[in-house]
Amino acid sequence: MQPLPTPEFLALQRAVAGRYSLERELGRGGMGIVFLARDVALERPVAIKLLPPTLAEVAGFRDRFLREARTAAQLVHPNIVPIHAVEEGSGLTWFVMEYIPGESLGARLRRAGPLDPDAAVQLLREVAWALGHAHGRGVIHRDIKPDNILLEAGSGRALVTDFGIAHADGAEVSGHAGTPHFVAPEVLQGGAPTVASDLYALGVTAWLALTGRRPFEGSEGVALVAQMTRAEAPPLAAPGIPPRLAAAVDRCVQRDPGARWPEAEALAAELRAVEGTRATLPAPLRRFVADGRALAEQVAFGVTGALAAETGLVVLFGWNDWAGVVFHTLAALLGGFALIRFGEIVAGARELRAQGWGHLAAVAADRAEHLDEPVRLPWHAAPMRDARLILAGGLLKTALAGAIVKWYEGYTIVNLVAAAAMVILPALTVVRLWRFRPPGKPSLWSRFLAGRLGRWVFDWAGIGATRRADAPVPGEPTALALGQALHELFAALPAERQRQLAEVPELAERLQARALAAGPERAQAVVALETLRLDLLRLTAGTITEPELTADLEAVQRLGAEVDRAVEAAAEVANVVRGAV
Repeated sequence: MQPLPTPEFLALQRAVAGRYSLERELGRGGMGIVFLARDVALERPVAIKLLPPTLAEVAGFRDRFLREARTAAQLVHPNIVPIHAVEEGSGLTWFVMEYIPGESLGARLRRAGPLDPDAAVQLLREVAWALGHAHGRGVIHRDIKPDNILLEAGSGRALVTDFGIAHADGAEVSGHAGTPHFVAPEVLQGGAPTVASDLYALGVTAWLALTGRRPFEGSEGVALVAQMTRAEAPPLAAPGIPPRLAAAVDRCVQRDPGARWPEAEALAAELRAVEGTRATLPAPLRRFVADGRALAEQVAFGVTGALAAETGLVVLFGWNDWAGVVFHTLAALLGGFALIRFGEIVAGARELRAQGWGHLAAVAADRAEHLDEPVRLPWHAAPMRDARLILAGGLLKTALAGAIVKWYEGYTIVNLVAAAAMVILPALTVVRLWRFRPPGKPSLWSRFLAGRLGRWVFDWAGIGATRRADAPVPGEPTALALGQALHELFAALPAERQRQLAEVPELAERLQARALAAGPERAQAVVALETLRLDLLRLTAGTITEPELTADLEAVQRLGAEVDRAVEAAAEVANVVRGAV
């Protein structure tokens, strides 16, 4: 049974009879009621948004609304819902839009919770493109929020809608300011809507899309306005959100408009840079790299803690009574924890093998994912001595705890706390070392994955698994395919030739990581990989001379060095720019 038509439905149907046939109400809010209708002449579905009659009766509001909506109707962009017509009649005001099948971002968040970072980056970039197009034509949206962003069914494309209260440069500002939680502080205080205020609203939308909450929560009212206008938004921080994405969103929600992004295109470019290092890698590889690094830290913690419990408390101090039993048990628990986590790494490698990804693909993915990862430095450490200082500090603290254990006899609280510290401190020191990446060098995790133990894990994981490494993998980046081919060609060379070309595997891995990362250097790295592959093919076929091979290797090494220098220079410029802002 169909619901009874509302008075607004009946009034609008009478006003548009013969041109549009209304089917049902899609939704309503403070600024309008949206109906699904059919364009009678063109036989296509459309959406019609009716200005509430109570607002249409406000003196001057309808004229301003019509003027601003007609300005917005001039916007033609793939990420903006097209407005076909802006009309009035029979005491009503409405505009006709293209009907986009799907749901709003607000409905998606209420139904399924926050977006994963990759999906959020794509959505935010598309909305930033749309706002950049509008701003370039002097139109400020004024009401960016999840319910005004549509997600097209099938494609997932984001489209901005509801430009009905948009503000055109030079026009008088109409009374409606937007939804309070998404309104910029300066607009709440009576300022005019600007590019910066639209970007603030997009930043709040990003907060909600990534975390399920807004930077300022609370009921709408004086308290909320006071909080938003007097305090800075808290930094965006949640597990799994890339730091660079969090920094981009944090800049959007700065209280000072001048501290925000200068334009939507600048935000879109930054989001493209965030997306570039992640979107080029297939999801299974990216997931293995992220999960593997976290699991490896836990393995290191468990193994070190177990060894410390056995060596430091049982062997060194000869605790053979009940305390020895306790710490034997603790060592067994920590060792078992480490074993379980290591098993999860092997299971992840096995899953990759079943999907056609091998050890080299995992190594290249790890290097590409963490190529531009910031180096973790202790506040007091010089770059060349930081790892040794971490180790020395951990050993010194452990020795101090051991001295306390030896000094205090019996089982006092101080003694037991110091004994526990002897287990925890070495484990935390190893975790810090595991996370640390010296300047220009891979981390311990990356070395483990690329070394013999990493290869052994993948070999062990492949026992009994269905091998499909030779089958094409859907969506496989060219760099991974070239790297796999290089590995197979090099492995097929005689041992003597492999010794002569010992630098090729390391050079190939480095170029492969650069080719997988974002940036203009990617194409150069792919060319270098292709050159190496062709040379090995010609070497296998016996159609290349020694001078040609030597010359090509030298050229590839020079190109690799140029790519590295370009990436390092770009990173330095980015650091300077980030420091300046």
